[in-house]
Amino acid sequence: MAEINSNVDTTLLDLATKAYALASILQTLHVALPEDKAGCEVPTRTLVSHVMGMAEQLADSLADKDFAMKSATRLQQAA
Repeated sequence: MAEINSNVDTTLLDLATKAYALASILQTLHVALPEDKAGCEVPTRTLVSHVMGMAEQLADSLADKDFAMKSATRLQQAA
């Protein structure tokens, strides 16, 4: 059972790392894009900013879940 949890933890941490990398790439794109013009049909910079925020939240959630699962496993092992 611990082996299964260990694999899940690694997967969550890997996913969190990928989500942080994605957020970083989106941040670079956001900085490189010009400000959206008023009334533009596709506010690209705003969309990139929104998706960047979503990627950051996803990464934080995955990292928090990874930490919580590892903490719970340590508590179980200590008991």
